[in-house]
Amino acid sequence: MVPVGGTPCYRYAFDEESVCVTAQMALAKQYGLLFDVLPFQITDFNGNLPCAAVGIGAVLLAKLRSRDRGLCRVDAVLFGSKGTQATALALHQYWHECGDNFVAPTLLAGFGTDLANFRDSSAGALRLPPEQLARRTRFLVVNSAQDGSVSPGLPALAAFVAQARSDAVVFDVGAHLHDWYSSAVATNPSHHWYGLAFRDDCAYGVLAPLLLQHLSAFVHRPFVATLPSL
Repeated sequence: MVPVGGTPCYRYAFDEESVCVTAQMALAKQYGLLFDVLPFQITDFNGNLPCAAVGIGAVLLAKLRSRDRGLCRVDAVLFGSKGTQATALALHQYWHECGDNFVAPTLLAGFGTDLANFRDSSAGALRLPPEQLARRTRFLVVNSAQDGSVSPGLPALAAFVAQARSDAVVFDVGAHLHDWYSSAVATNPSHHWYGLAFRDDCAYGVLAPLLLQHLSAFVHRPFVATLPSL
């Protein structure tokens, strides 16, 4: 898990030890998942997002290299909006190093992101077109229709996801505001919707399980690489 951008790193790694252990045990028993959280937060980089992206991306790249040497396990990477850049930097470099000889596909699950760092030209020569990405990864992107930071990019995201043979889920958070969140969340949470899912007591019992169900099904579904047409 990339620990920036609203991912549930606090509940599963940075809270009191007993709280984290209980949460990880429940995660393993109910969903067949364990979260290995990279040991950084954006505050470790003085709040500088580009520096955090480079630093966290370097650590994620090292994890992927270690996975390929059989030293650890990385089935998927979970990231949030501000973690998209770090994830893209690591994966673009990893794919550049491996070429077509990668050991295993790396599944990528993003909450509250339009995958801009995978779609635009910020990666330069390392960026891969979606048809090549479909051979190396599969995306699960989960968003809110009322997320003001992401919703303008949803049409382009949908086209990219379709080309990359991946999955996109869009929740109508506004329609379920009073069902999913406690009364403390008086208005639509917009871009904070998925972070609150693991912090708000009501949402943790209702919305968080929905997110984890999607994540579990995504991780456990067999990966079938899409080969280029001849």
